[in-house]
This record gives sequence, C-alpha cells and structure tokens, in this order.
Amino acid sequence: MMSQDNFRDVPGLLASLAGELRQLFSTELALAKAEVSRNMARAARALWIGIAAFLLALAGLQTVAASAVIALVDAGLGWGAAALAVGAACLVLAFVLTSVAKTRLSAKTLIPRKAAQQVKRDLALTQEMSRG
Repeated sequence: MMSQDNFRDVPGLLASLAGELRQLFSTELALAKAEVSRNMARAARALWIGIAAFLLALAGLQTVAASAVIALVDAGLGWGAAALAVGAACLVLAFVLTSVAKTRLSAKTLIPRKAAQQVKRDLALTQEMSRG
C-alpha cells in the first residue's frame, strides 16, 4: 500500500526525470555538434586533396599532353587529330578526379549518424519509460 509521502515524491521524481532528460538531450546535442565539426574538417581536407590533385594533374598533364601530341604526330596522326585525342584523354581524367572529390564532399558524408542514432535510442527509451 502506498503512503501519502510516496505520492508527494512523484512530482519531485518527475521533475528530476525531466531535468535528467534535458541534460541527456543537451549532451546528445553537444555530441552531434562535435561530430558535425569533425565531418566538416574531413570535408575540408577532402577539398584540399581535390585542389591538390587538380593542380598536380594540370601541371603534369601540360607536359604529358605536349609529349603525347608530339608522339601521335610522329606516329603519323595530324596535329589537329593528335591534339584532340590528347585533350579528350585529359578531360576524362579531370572528370574522374572531380567525381572522387564530389563523392568525398557529399552531404551524406557530413551527417552526424552516430549522434542521430543515439538520439533515436534515447527517445525510444524515454517513450518506453513514460509508458510505465
């Protein structure tokens, strides 16, 4: 049998539970912010990698392209056809590098998945506790 004192403690327990839940969600929010920050740093590094790849490819391809055009001309191709073939190859390479950089910078890689999963678990636990 419950005493009157036990019923008086219920509002205090509920207030305590509400405070704990606020603290829990505050902590989860801080974790999500930290995860987003880490993901943004990773994205910045990926961007620099993409820029470096572009610059290196540009410098290297200028030399290789000139050599390839000369080699194709020596093999019997006309200057125009040789330049077109080498230019097309450079464009394909640039497309591949751009695709890699774009994949690393996609919004999907920036989502704080771990924190979101933890918040979902916390919400489920809170709902379960509130049911009884």
